[in-house]
Amino acid sequence: MLREGSNFAQLPPNPALQEAIDAFKQEDPDADFTFFNGHVSNFATRPKATIPGYALPVLTDLGLSTIPQVPELLPDPTEVVKKEQNVDSNLSIQFPWAPESIAPTSTVPTTETSDLIDISKDHVVAIRVAERKAPEPRTLDQVRGEIIPTLTQKAQRAQLETKVKALEARLAAGETLAAIASELGKTPNVADAVVRTAGNQDSRLLEQVFKMPRPAGTPVRKAIRLGDDEQALVELTAVVDGDPKAAEQAARDAARSQLVGQWTEAETGAYVKALRKHAEIKIAEDRL
Repeated sequence: MLREGSNFAQLPPNPALQEAIDAFKQEDPDADFTFFNGHVSNFATRPKATIPGYALPVLTDLGLSTIPQVPELLPDPTEVVKKEQNVDSNLSIQFPWAPESIAPTSTVPTTETSDLIDISKDHVVAIRVAERKAPEPRTLDQVRGEIIPTLTQKAQRAQLETKVKALEARLAAGETLAAIASELGKTPNVADAVVRTAGNQDSRLLEQVFKMPRPAGTPVRKAIRLGDDEQALVELTAVVDGDPKAAEQAARDAARSQLVGQWTEAETGAYVKALRKHAEIKIAEDRL
């Protein structure tokens, strides 16, 4: 940072830090460091086709991926230092201070009111925004404790995704589900004649399985995502259509009533939306 006409003294790094940097540059000649107040403020290097050997033990200890990734380019900082801070008089200020974005400072007019929101069949509300305050960006010290867990979780999820894709490819190629489960130290959960409303199966799994295509002579095998950190390998062998006549009369009557109710609600909702679109609606602002 260049400041014309200011008495700004840059402190060199201490000998121990300089020795460590020199050793690092022997391993990575492309490494470039900048300093502020005797400390490293920025570090940059060129992307590598392979991860350097000195970094592998650190990545392994942190549980991070050791597979090279395409680097993500970061946007340029919008600010370097808070305007109210005087860097010349206080060399202990930590920077660069670069908020992710600059939020607008203006507030929303008090007349902004939402459309009607259905809470229930007989209850609708409208929301009025009286004021919106711009969020304050957090400093690096405030988010430092969140960075490592976030990066670790992201790397672990990427490893899980890579592992699942490899297992799914093996399963699709004809390897048995039992063999893959044995390799993972697990036992396949065999389920026969499962219905959509089965209470002894994971509802997330059932929802995805009933969306799978019907097997055409051979089982359908694929990976199903249950959550950000959980996936399942599934083998669907057959689909049998339900027979309404096989159900008891009381069950058929209940199903018929449910379908009629759902159809009525959908038609009524569509009619109300059409009325709102073409009718003039007045909102009592003084009662909000």
